[in-house]
Amino acid sequence: MSIRKALYLFILLLLFFLGSFYFIPFYYVQTKKIDFSIIVLNSIANKVTKTATTQEEKAISIYNYIRKHIHKPGYSEIYYSNILGQSCKYLIARRAYCDNQCNELLEIAYYANMYGRLVFLFGQESESKHTVCELKVNNKFVLLDPYYGIIVRNHENKLIGLKEITINQSIFLNSIFPKTFTQKKYMQLFGLKFPYKIIKNNQPHKTKEEISLISIYKYWYAIFGETHRKHLFAYYYKVNRVNKEDQRRINLLFQ
Repeated sequence: MSIRKALYLFILLLLFFLGSFYFIPFYYVQTKKIDFSIIVLNSIANKVTKTATTQEEKAISIYNYIRKHIHKPGYSEIYYSNILGQSCKYLIARRAYCDNQCNELLEIAYYANMYGRLVFLFGQESESKHTVCELKVNNKFVLLDPYYGIIVRNHENKLIGLKEITINQSIFLNSIFPKTFTQKKYMQLFGLKFPYKIIKNNQPHKTKEEISLISIYKYWYAIFGETHRKHLFAYYYKVNRVNKEDQRRINLLFQ
């Protein structure tokens, strides 16, 4: 076989493989063999961390995403939808208190391959007064508080976590405190009388099939990107007859 024919054959096989691979997530959607929240969260994680070159940049990107897309509840009625189950409930609602903001942050971090944990703060009282989360950055846990918009850094401007904050009562270089909630009040949440408690991590048990689907979709998104992600979502809406408001809110997650 000549080199030219071999090259043509290689190109044909490559196109056949890519074409077949392209339709895999569409097949899963059609046959309903995948929890679509996996695709949504995977897509968000990929899009949000695309330009991040370090673990710290990835963590800050996810934190900023939650700050942008989920705000504190106001007085108006909150729109709740179960279209994507519990995993994306508060992303779609766009309103949540500290615990659910942190839960959504940890969900996205999981799909960005970042280990994290949910933490209750008690301070001077036996009942939890606030919820924060930590992500593992360069083998060290660092604090992220999307609800109050607080990232904690030490005098060397390095991100630090609950352990260091509790021991050193560290400063908050990256924080702006409202008049009604001063830095002094915030620091009281880290008191030693009732130490913080790690409630859960973001590495839930997943079946081999789910892990395989997550891996496949990561490669799919890396190859075909945002444009084709939109085509896949449109197909999901059609197959599942998703109402217009749920469609709009899911699409908002990518703006």
